Amino acid sequence: MDIEVVRPYSERLTYRCLAPVEREQLLGDSREREEAFFRFWTLKESYGKALGTGLGYPLREVSFHLGDPPKSNVPGYFFIQKVINKKFILSVCKKGIPPEQTVTVLRHLPERIGGITYEDGSIAKPEGFG
Repeated sequence: MDIEVVRPYSERLTYRCLAPVEREQLLGDSREREEAFFRFWTLKESYGKALGTGLGYPLREVSFHLGDPPKSNVPGYFFIQKVINKKFILSVCKKGIPPEQTVTVLRHLPERIGGITYEDGSIAKPEGFG
């Protein structure tokens, strides 16, 4: 699993880590390109974590086609991806049987672990944790 915030990135990075077919999918205005790039990036990171190598595999040899669910050229691995609040990209990779195409995103965490602090400084406190 990997999650990233959508943000500007270096164009040079696309040549170092994306397959040519992935770079072709990076079309549209800058915000769409940023989202697409981080969709690819989180898929690659989640795959590396499933392999146990992190990003220590040939990144440009593994390619993805964005969709719901995303498709890959690696057999036996399945992916789920969600865009959260048009700001975060969450990707999950699983080896073996295709996972349920549902991801539950917890909006609140128990107060004992601090809740969630957002970039604007607001804090999501838990509800119903007596």
